[in-house]
Amino acid sequence: MSRAAKIHEAIARKMTESFPGSIREALISGPAFRKEYGITVDAVLSFGKSRVAFQRSALLDAVRRTFRTRKNKSSVKDQAGQSWTVEFDKDAKPAHILLSRHKQRIVIMSFLLLSPGKTLRLNAFRQEADRVGLPEQDRKTWEDLLATRAPDDDEHAAIQEDLNATPIAVQNGIHESLVEGSVSLHTVIPNSSTYYERLIGACRDGENFDIYIANGLRRKVQALMAWNPVRGYRQSLLLAAQPAINLEVAASAPPQVQRVKVWDELARTGDVLSLAVAIEAGLEQAQSVPLLREPLGRLIEAAVAAAPVAKVDPYELLSSLIILSYGEIAYSRLLAAKPPYWRRLAAIAHAAMMASCIAEVGGDATQFIDWAKSARAQIFLLQCFVDNREEPRWMAEMILPGQLKNELGGRICSAAHAHIAFVEECGWKSLLLDEVPGSLRSQLNLLQCFLPGPLEGASKAAIDIPADHLADIRADLAQPLPAATSFSAVANAALLFRIPDDVVDLAADALARANYYLQRADGQPLIPFLLGLATVAAVTRSHKLADAVCTLLRNYRRFYPSELDVDATFRVALMACGSRSLLSEWCACVGNCMTDLAFQELTQEEAVRLHSHVLILCHLVPELWATCGQAEAALQALISR
Repeated sequence: MSRAAKIHEAIARKMTESFPGSIREALISGPAFRKEYGITVDAVLSFGKSRVAFQRSALLDAVRRTFRTRKNKSSVKDQAGQSWTVEFDKDAKPAHILLSRHKQRIVIMSFLLLSPGKTLRLNAFRQEADRVGLPEQDRKTWEDLLATRAPDDDEHAAIQEDLNATPIAVQNGIHESLVEGSVSLHTVIPNSSTYYERLIGACRDGENFDIYIANGLRRKVQALMAWNPVRGYRQSLLLAAQPAINLEVAASAPPQVQRVKVWDELARTGDVLSLAVAIEAGLEQAQSVPLLREPLGRLIEAAVAAAPVAKVDPYELLSSLIILSYGEIAYSRLLAAKPPYWRRLAAIAHAAMMASCIAEVGGDATQFIDWAKSARAQIFLLQCFVDNREEPRWMAEMILPGQLKNELGGRICSAAHAHIAFVEECGWKSLLLDEVPGSLRSQLNLLQCFLPGPLEGASKAAIDIPADHLADIRADLAQPLPAATSFSAVANAALLFRIPDDVVDLAADALARANYYLQRADGQPLIPFLLGLATVAAVTRSHKLADAVCTLLRNYRRFYPSELDVDATFRVALMACGSRSLLSEWCACVGNCMTDLAFQELTQEEAVRLHSHVLILCHLVPELWATCGQAEAALQALISR
């Protein structure tokens, strides 16, 4: 290397050391950057339950020597200085590389890619690609390379990384970590956009939910069935978090014998999402296929019983894992450019996969779930408030176990009603639809079953408010001095019914006539009214009502602070900000609300919580720094007193 090149490299190294870790890692991981500045990177590879560690370059060099020796053996030292034998066992079925030391044995298939033999390299890669379901379009680059030569260290790592970014590989990794009891956030929530796209299918820029189903999701389901009808069908059920998706899954369902195999697995260790969508489709499929009736009955019994999974309620299990998954995806900003429905589907499908792994492993998952509920809860909540700008008809509380049960149980009951004659013929009516102790119907709140699901936040309500009820709402809002109860009906209608524009304006005017204060009976809570009105403003995109709600919040915090705490004010304000769909307008609205809150009378504890919220919001949406900077500075000054 020339003197100028060495100086060039030294400057690059010194500069990257001053960068934050995430930026430094991103730069160094790029082959073009390393090549330009002459930087070489080595890694540490660890294997087995004991996590025996080797320097990557030393181990891979030893593997290459193994292929070149007559006895197909060489040696390498681990990081503890212990010597290991590296052996190519070509007579084994299948052939593999074996690391051994005394009684310790570690079998590694991926090192076959380093073989000087083209056929062995390609066969090893294709076998692993088939096992993990690597998409056909992603195989060609590596097959072209392996057909030409063995990969270098970085290329070998890139191939392995690509194979690991598949749902099957991730599922296997989660299962292994649960068995070993070494669960970490990095292990259970992949930091790979490629993985999530392979999990639920591609979503192009600007695609709405319907277009995505017709394109990326449909292709994904078809590819899964073509790869492996049994495993592909099981995996496709994880995607059906909305009935329209389940129609696509059902249309590509495998032959009856393979469906029976999957349904039997679900009845034993299935997550509640997969159970519900299999029943939803199965109630139609089993009518023309008698072989499906008995396994469908077992699915129904399992869904109605909802037995604890690893000592955790199955709906609490799935709910907690969705919160963890979506919160971590939000924190990483990995999928920030994707629409909320796509990100939510990715989180739900991944969470359902984790729930199945936990069911298979068994044991006691209570501590893990307690951690899952809290590890990313704050970020999950704030990301859901951010999502309201684009999809205001769904909110964070609707992922809690009770509503999740209403959502999935309601889908089963709707399918049962649609096929009532078949349900009665099979003797499942009392189990599903009758209001008797232990039935599915007795476990549900029927009204909440009709609330929008997590992928329907951008949808429009399909039902008009009945005329007589609408007249009552208008009369309540037209009262000279409206009380809190005057807003009850319109606040409760936001997510279920279409609300006429004039009614929304009436609500805003009524708040002004009430002097931005809601008279309530003793003990009547205030927050449900405010959240309901903020939701109406967001769903109808009413700036007028949202501004009226924000004025009311300001009035309460200034004159009646004991009736409305900071946390509730924050939640209602962010919900009302969802009335702005344009990013610039939304940022301005959020900035105004946060600044107003920051300059009110706050305790040290309240300032700390609000400051944390503001920082996370700005992390999730960096554009907020321009409008929330003043609020952040004021809160920081208060905290630092």
